Amino acid sequence: YAANRAGQFDIAEKLFMDILMHDSNNIEARKGIALCYLKQQNNKAAIDHLKAYAALSPRNTKYAILLADALQTESRLADAVSVCLHCLELINDKNVHNKLLKCLLALPPDHQIEVLQLLIASDRATADEYQQLAKLYFAGKNMKLAQAVVSGGISKYPESSKLLSLA
Repeated sequence: YAANRAGQFDIAEKLFMDILMHDSNNIEARKGIALCYLKQQNNKAAIDHLKAYAALSPRNTKYAILLADALQTESRLADAVSVCLHCLELINDKNVHNKLLKCLLALPPDHQIEVLQLLIASDRATADEYQQLAKLYFAGKNMKLAQAVVSGGISKYPESSKLLSLA
């Protein structure tokens, strides 16, 4: 970690890899080498280590978001959405919802609708996610579904000014 903080990424990478050769499930080495690669803007190399870290520590939303960021940077938006959804199955975290919505916005509307419908059906959707689904239905001229989504969102989030303005 000291080498990593000092910007000596070659040294840090070698040391973390040495640890991983002896213990591939060493969570600190996984985290360290992933951070090392991220600091070098080597997202492709960081992704595998972030996936392994996320598997070892699935409730750590910070690293799930880092993984989703790296996947998004590499234009692997569907994978980033999957990471966020998996994380939300374990822990309902606002930051993960925000990352999910950012990744979803870059996907085609049909994919957005599918994921947002799943979130609403699972009772884990935020007011912003209700709003996005309603907007997609409005854009597709499906007024009945849009109104149903807005109504459902308002009943769950009566204080949401965004949903109230859509109504």
